[in-house]
Amino acid sequence: MHIAITIALIVVLTRPSIDYYSTAFLFLFFAFYVVRSLKEFRQSKKMKKHRPELHVEDIVEKVTCKEFIDLVIGFFFLYYAGKVLVEAGTTLGPMLGISEYVISAAFVAFGTSFPELVTSIVACLRKKNVDIITGNILGSNFFNIALVLGSIGFYNVNIHGNYYLEFSLLIGAAVLIWPKSNFKVHFFRFSGGPFLACYCFIVYYWANSEKLGQSWPALSGHTI
Repeated sequence: MHIAITIALIVVLTRPSIDYYSTAFLFLFFAFYVVRSLKEFRQSKKMKKHRPELHVEDIVEKVTCKEFIDLVIGFFFLYYAGKVLVEAGTTLGPMLGISEYVISAAFVAFGTSFPELVTSIVACLRKKNVDIITGNILGSNFFNIALVLGSIGFYNVNIHGNYYLEFSLLIGAAVLIWPKSNFKVHFFRFSGGPFLACYCFIVYYWANSEKLGQSWPALSGHTI
């Protein structure tokens, strides 16, 4: 599914614009993903019901009013934090002589992904509910590509330039995750190294392409 949504992203961003057709395509994919996830959730619930001894650690206490309020407050601050982050990024970019694309891809994207990073680190340190890490990251990718990118199709946004380097890294990462999942290979320091190296490389490439004034198509007349 993750490889498929990455291919869908490539299909959409290689078209002249993100329009209603792109939105319909991504929304259908998102609907399929949600329905499939709900079916898996119900099946998992049935298995736990019949074999509760295998999932003693997953017993969840009743949700209190305080926890619900905390969730609402968290969403409230998350919205305004995102708003401030976008405004700061679009203001700092021209002041530093850096394009909005580089600012958004390097700094704004890191800021919006920070909740996923913190959640994953906390789950990893506790060594409990480790599935939260993969579900959090992969689910975030599905929502960002299918729902967020699909939503802007209503505005008929034109696309200038290409993203072939980004596409190569994204599809490479998606393909690397697949065998690890199917063959139950543990994710450890050596596995994380290539992913971190790819991220450092792409950020370095963006920064130097902008700094040296190279005629990189994705940086000229960028709409997104």
